[in-house]
Amino acid sequence: METLATSGGGRLCAVRLDPGEDVLGRLAEVVEQQDIRGGFVTVGIGSLRDTTLGFFDGERYVQRTFREPHELLSMTGSIAWYEGQPHIHLHALLGDPEYRVVGGHFHGGTVEILVELMVQAFPEGFARVPSGKVLKVLSLHPGKS
Repeated sequence: METLATSGGGRLCAVRLDPGEDVLGRLAEVVEQQDIRGGFVTVGIGSLRDTTLGFFDGERYVQRTFREPHELLSMTGSIAWYEGQPHIHLHALLGDPEYRVVGGHFHGGTVEILVELMVQAFPEGFARVPSGKVLKVLSLHPGKS
C-alpha cells in the first residue's frame, strides 16, 4: 500500500470538451498545458460516441466499441507520467437510450455534445511504474524507494 496526504497546494482544473474532440488526446493536452504532474479525474459527465471500453481479464483488455451516442454518466481516473508522457487511466459508465448502463476501462471516445471534467492536481506528481508483464501501477512518491 502507498498513501499520500497533502495539506494544500493542489489545484482544481475544470475542462469542457466540445463536439468531435478526442477525450484522451485533449485531456493529455490539458495535462501538459496546465503542467499537471499527477492527479485524479474526479468528475466526468456528458455524451460520447465511438467509445471503446475494456475489461481486464488478468492478461489483456477485452475491448468493445459503442459506436452510437451514449450519456457519459461518470468518468473517474488517475493522471501520472510514464516515460516522459502523460499516462491517463480512466474508467467510464455509459447509459444508452433504453436506460441500460455499461462500464469499464476507458480506451477512447469522441465527444458527441459535450464532456465536462474536473481534475484535482497534486503538486507532488505521480508516476506509473511497471508491475508484472502487463500493468503499470500508480506511484504516489516517484523517485523514492
